[in-house]
Amino acid sequence: MSRNDTLALLFASAAACSVFVGAGVWMAESPSKIVAVPAVESVVSPETRIEDLLTYLRGSPRDGDALKRLGALYTETGQLKEAVSAYVSASIERPGDTEIKRALIELQARAQQKGKH
Repeated sequence: MSRNDTLALLFASAAACSVFVGAGVWMAESPSKIVAVPAVESVVSPETRIEDLLTYLRGSPRDGDALKRLGALYTETGQLKEAVSAYVSASIERPGDTEIKRALIELQARAQQKGKH
């Protein structure tokens, strides 16, 4: 194998590894032994992720994607008023985002259900 072939193989291997790692998969020892690695988000608590997002949003308060993630985390943790607030802010920054609209509709339905009990 020539030096150029070896370099090409190394670069291809590095690229493949970065794709696998980015997808939450790691190759151990050989390609036949692929091991799934849990995503970081599944290890970090929702409360910690909320705090991290709030810290981030202090510097980037108009980041619609971050606001949408914050709304989802608030919903996940049962903080529905905060979720509505985050989603409303997200909808201002991302007015055409159907996921945000759907989340707000679902939160409204939950609030109406809660009011009936």
